[in-house]
Amino acid sequence: MAACLYVAPSDRTVLERLIANGKTPQKLALRARIVLLSWRGVGTMAIAREARVSKPAVWRWQEGYREGGIERLRKDKGKGPKAGKPRISDAGRIRIVTMTAKQKPSCAAHCQASRPRSPCRGRNLLLREERACPLLHTPQ
Repeated sequence: MAACLYVAPSDRTVLERLIANGKTPQKLALRARIVLLSWRGVGTMAIAREARVSKPAVWRWQEGYREGGIERLRKDKGKGPKAGKPRISDAGRIRIVTMTAKQKPSCAAHCQASRPRSPCRGRNLLLREERACPLLHTPQ
């Protein structure tokens, strides 16, 4: 099924200029190309193949254009559950750094960082310890 996306003539001109301009960031040119191909009635799989992106990426930028037009294509909102979260304040950063410097990691009780690594210890045991407490097992 071909994707049907209406693009206003003025937006079409802007999108074509973004693609043609050599100074446009590649990710913006790609988004513009996805929208124009959708406007032309090209199917989602064909767009994904031509743009070398996944189908969800095609859907994301089609939906983004529907929601906010060209300005939404220019924004880099990201994806995932933490996308668009507010930044941590300076006071919050200082509190986190202070806590990190003063408190022991929760895994410190079962890790023995002072014990020298023995070549006869099993590789899997070392990997398990490193996964449990990566802070104490840094490369020497």
